[in-house]
Amino acid sequence: MAYAKGMHPGTVWHKADLQCHSPRDRGWQGTASLPGGRQAQEHARRAWAAEFIAACKERGLSIASITDHHDICLADYVRITAEDDDSFVFYPGIEITCRDNAQCLVIFDPRCGVDFQNKVLGLLTNAMPAGREEEKTCVIQPIGRTVAELYQAILDDEHLREHCILFPHFGNQDTSHKSLNEVGHHHRFASLGCDGVYVEVPIAQVDELTKRKIRGEIPDWGSRRRALIPTGDNRREDWARLGAHGCWIKLGEPTIEGIRQALLADEARVAFEAPREPDERLVTLTVQSTLFGNDPVSIRFNPGFNAIIGGRGSGKSALLEYLRFGLGRTATDMPGGESRLKDRTAKLIEETLKDGGYVEVALEREGIAETWRRDYANRETISVRDAAGSETIVPLGDAQRRFPARAFDQKGLSSTMTDPKRAADQITGIAAAEEVEQRRRIDEDIQSAKRSVTLALQQLAAYWQARLDAQRKTAFTSEMQTRASLVAERLRAEGVSSEAREIIAKAPSFAQSGAYIRQLDASISSAVAELTAISPRVLSAAGQAPNDADLPVISQLKKDAGEARIAVQQHIQEAIRALSELDRLKNVAKVAFGHEELAFREIYEEARLEQQAHRAIIDENAKLTEALQAAKQEEQAAAKAAEEASHAVDGLATASERLKEHLERRRRVLKDAAAKVADHSSQTLKARVKADPVPSEYVDAIAALLEGSRVSDCRERIGDWIKAALSSDPGAWASISGQILQLYETKSMAGAPAEPGDTLLTRIQGLFFGGGQLTPFAATRVYSLLSDATVGAVLSAAPRDHIILTYLDSNGKDLAFEKASEGQQASALLELLLRQSAGTLIIDQPEDDLDNNVVMKIVELIRSSKTNRQLVFATHNPNIVVNGDADKVITLEGGRADPRPGAESPRVGLKTDGAIETPSVKRAITDIMEGGEMAFDLRRRKYRFGVEAALT
Repeated sequence: MAYAKGMHPGTVWHKADLQCHSPRDRGWQGTASLPGGRQAQEHARRAWAAEFIAACKERGLSIASITDHHDICLADYVRITAEDDDSFVFYPGIEITCRDNAQCLVIFDPRCGVDFQNKVLGLLTNAMPAGREEEKTCVIQPIGRTVAELYQAILDDEHLREHCILFPHFGNQDTSHKSLNEVGHHHRFASLGCDGVYVEVPIAQVDELTKRKIRGEIPDWGSRRRALIPTGDNRREDWARLGAHGCWIKLGEPTIEGIRQALLADEARVAFEAPREPDERLVTLTVQSTLFGNDPVSIRFNPGFNAIIGGRGSGKSALLEYLRFGLGRTATDMPGGESRLKDRTAKLIEETLKDGGYVEVALEREGIAETWRRDYANRETISVRDAAGSETIVPLGDAQRRFPARAFDQKGLSSTMTDPKRAADQITGIAAAEEVEQRRRIDEDIQSAKRSVTLALQQLAAYWQARLDAQRKTAFTSEMQTRASLVAERLRAEGVSSEAREIIAKAPSFAQSGAYIRQLDASISSAVAELTAISPRVLSAAGQAPNDADLPVISQLKKDAGEARIAVQQHIQEAIRALSELDRLKNVAKVAFGHEELAFREIYEEARLEQQAHRAIIDENAKLTEALQAAKQEEQAAAKAAEEASHAVDGLATASERLKEHLERRRRVLKDAAAKVADHSSQTLKARVKADPVPSEYVDAIAALLEGSRVSDCRERIGDWIKAALSSDPGAWASISGQILQLYETKSMAGAPAEPGDTLLTRIQGLFFGGGQLTPFAATRVYSLLSDATVGAVLSAAPRDHIILTYLDSNGKDLAFEKASEGQQASALLELLLRQSAGTLIIDQPEDDLDNNVVMKIVELIRSSKTNRQLVFATHNPNIVVNGDADKVITLEGGRADPRPGAESPRVGLKTDGAIETPSVKRAITDIMEGGEMAFDLRRRKYRFGVEAALT
């Protein structure tokens, strides 16, 4: 299939069965009879070919081969039928029995017709193929060649060796029929140059010894690794064994070269269970940039390993930077992130995208397709469009969390420790990459808990204010009571009759009683309103469990919650009825009290008239009585407000404890991640979680309290103080923050006077820097800055633990990671990253600072890693591309002038793309990365590969 430039998919998984038979084979079981020659017979053969392809597709096969014994006839009918079917790849083939009692398959390129296949038939000495019109193949007799001789004969033919592949049968030694895996065949197998073998059973039935022989792990059987291909060997009309033995092959081109490349990278390109592609992956990248000229450039990514190659200045790094821009992960977007080259990359984005340029990235997140678009003018956000066309504007931080790719620029791994300020975060991000989603959720919980702490402090400050108000009201009431008592004493001393004094003395009691009735009336009304309001909200969420939660335990729980809600509401109604009864009794008492108060008022007025000479005192007493009553009401209201706000004390403690729990959760996640580092790095690295010795939030919070205090080297001194305190007592911050909270409470309960008293001033001076380090001016400044905001920052300040690494050198000696060489750092971190399953990994020139022997180790990891996560690397190293078996190779080149009038000449362009077996890609790799075919051949001759072995 022809693809637009940039849109080649690279390698794609196909379910395959490379050994199937037709009714012409003598082992066929069924009624079908397909002689040829006459028109109707030829039509029947073509119909069977279509039926075979349909049966393959029904069983999920997109690659198949007909391999009749010593015969190619019906395979050609299928080949012709499949020529125009882009969804199915057919490989003609032959099954051959050799004279060493071993069978093999010869599989041809799909483009090879009968004339070409006949060249192989010509090598089958002692075998006379049946005529084309005959119903069955010839009687099968072993040919006159061994498997090794047949292989060599094919290899000696310059056309055959490029257009077909030989697979020996290599089943279990004790149970297989005509297998090369027999006693005495080990020398033949060891010297055989084939790259794959086949078995006629599921992979689970191949014994371990046989697998080790195939993988080159048994010296007597050779050191060459070969791919293992299970086949169905179907010979039945009901297709019972067609595709029955799971085998998937990853092809970049529907050619025999595609099969050959899959065999050479079988760890990554041959599977025995249905392969899974990464749930989160890039699909396409589209860039409208002056770097590429007037027209946008689009590139399709493979779910596996994508390699971007090209000469110096061909735009590889730029392409990756556009990709980072589209994902919201440039150096500017992530100031503490992976990149060091902020100025250079920011300049690239500005210069090439500012005039209407944009980057569009199509991606999949857990199988859901999205398209992200970001342009320079609105670079603060990313526009996300879903499959239905609905568009959402997303902040960069949200975008980074949605698609957790990791991106590193040139030398990004070897320079990890260059900037100590961000090294800890970067190492932690790499070591705990697989836990990124857990850490994101925990970080969100921590931020929420911090806000809760701040809010709880505000509520606590409000409680302090309510307490202060209640204290003031109590003091005022006490003062009024004292004054009223003095006035009553004056009345007694100045001759007021005992009867009048008794009557006047009762006035406050009546006033207080009336106030009590009014207060009780208000309390009952308030309580009824509160209970009425809360009743419908009780357990209102109990019925919100998913409707499809059909587990018995959930159903019972929903029932219990409903019954509890009804019970609680019944109790509330009983409480409301009790309050209603109390209201009735209160009204009865109120009427009775009204009669008594009316009678008292009459005699009270008489007493006042009797004491006309003492009117002034009596008036003052009346006023004081009213004032005392009002004061008592205010005192009661203030006390109630203070009582209602008292939950703030526990609220702050609860919020602080919740913050502490989330911080401990994050620490546990980091510990779990650290525990996996050794295995992920082949024991090259050790990791542990280290507490932050000087948490920046601690320093920031104290610095805010000392702002303007004229303390020299303030932040440095704060850091030293906190570091020393934490090193001697891990709980020192809790003590410091608790004392600051007490200072703030003291200030609040004192009514926040403008200046602190001597005692409070001494307490402030004794707290900071271990005591005796603050001047009175500085301490006064701290006092003035005590507020909800500054104290809240202290109470919600949180440390940020980090993962630190230790490098184990070749002698097993521990070495601080920052003291390891750049090459050691880069190789260890790259191995760690490749062994993780943590989203798309984007790296510019990962081979920088790596020796080639280390590169080959990384190559092995790439092969295994690309089955779990998507890789996008720009590289100059052919080992990474070829031996790493890149699924998609994208070749860039210096731009060519655009002949259209007014067109801006691109500086770089897309040259070709495809898989390693794509001819144009293979030429590009050879020219760009190997120095050309002649240079590659000269190196081979200089190394004398194969010559020394032949001479010994």
